[in-house]
Order: sequence, then C-alpha cells, then structure tokens
Amino acid sequence: MTIREPERSSPAIPSPGPAPRPNAPKVIGNLARWKVLGILGLLVAVCVLTGLLSSSFYGGYNLENLLRRTSLYGILSIGAAFV
Repeated sequence: MTIREPERSSPAIPSPGPAPRPNAPKVIGNLARWKVLGILGLLVAVCVLTGLLSSSFYGGYNLENLLRRTSLYGILSIGAAFV
C-alpha cells in the first residue's frame, strides 16, 4: 500500500473588485446610528405609553422584575459579541 501525498495547488489570486466609494463608510455609519436611535426611541415610547396606561408599571416590584428578566438577555448578547 502506498501513501499518496496531497496535491498542491497554487494559491488563487483574488480578482480586484469594484473600487470602493469614498462616502460608503460614512453612509453606513449614519444608517447604523439611526437604526440604534430608532430602536431606543421605540423602547422609550413603549415604556412611556405603558406607564401612562398602567399605574403599577413604575412600581419597585415591576421594575426589579423587568431588570431581572432582561439581564439574562444582556449577558447573553455580550457573550455573543465576543464569539
């Protein structure tokens, strides 16, 4: 029985893509900023609306319960950011 050595191929040379646009990073950064601000604004609007409709929403027990339940997702998202 003979052992065959793996065939070696030459590394592929990547073809140059289209030239990057100079304003692309700035536009992408602005869109990401607006996305985050939009999500934060929606969260604030839901909290204000819920607080106006329910008198017990801003109670100590409810806020502690909300923090406990959302802390798990915060820890998981931080861990996912490092992966």
